[in-house]
Amino acid sequence: MMQMLIVRDVRLEGSKPKGNEVLEVDASTPISWPIAWILSRAKFYNSQYVWLKILAHGYETPGLPLATGFSTRTESMQGNSQGGYGIQFCNEGLNLHTIHKFRVLFEWLDWTDLYSCGTAFITPGHEGRYGDGNTFCSRLAQTLGSPVRASTAAQHYDPKGMDFGAWEGTVLTYGPKGNVINLEYNPKT
Repeated sequence: MMQMLIVRDVRLEGSKPKGNEVLEVDASTPISWPIAWILSRAKFYNSQYVWLKILAHGYETPGLPLATGFSTRTESMQGNSQGGYGIQFCNEGLNLHTIHKFRVLFEWLDWTDLYSCGTAFITPGHEGRYGDGNTFCSRLAQTLGSPVRASTAAQHYDPKGMDFGAWEGTVLTYGPKGNVINLEYNPKT
């Protein structure tokens, strides 16, 4: 049996996602709070397949989310970046500087989807460091000890039901060792 845990940062406009296990966070929420919630729920569902979905804006540049409305502002992306700086999640953000806080979740999750714009995008000139979404996703998968899936492209969604539908762009799945284990283009789920 599968159990889905959903954490949404409410700065991603729209209604509360549907599901039995949904936590909403905002800019004042310390990142330790959703981590503790995820761990407690994962322990509760220990014998089941636990799938985490994080819904939040991706960062185009440090501190600047990629999206500001109900879809994306692809046309107004600045410079040569389209993401790769992590995601706008809680007070601290989820990025290369905060990944270590997720270490307590090591091997408690079976799968993680990051529904954010440009999360796996590699900003030119930032390969292997802050701004490299490939490095970010790889390290998150290693930290969690389970696969992490994210896209290099802007993601569109329906805010009324928080339905992301099909993924947009190149979608990479990183294995527990940080290597890319799957590469897809515009997959349906």
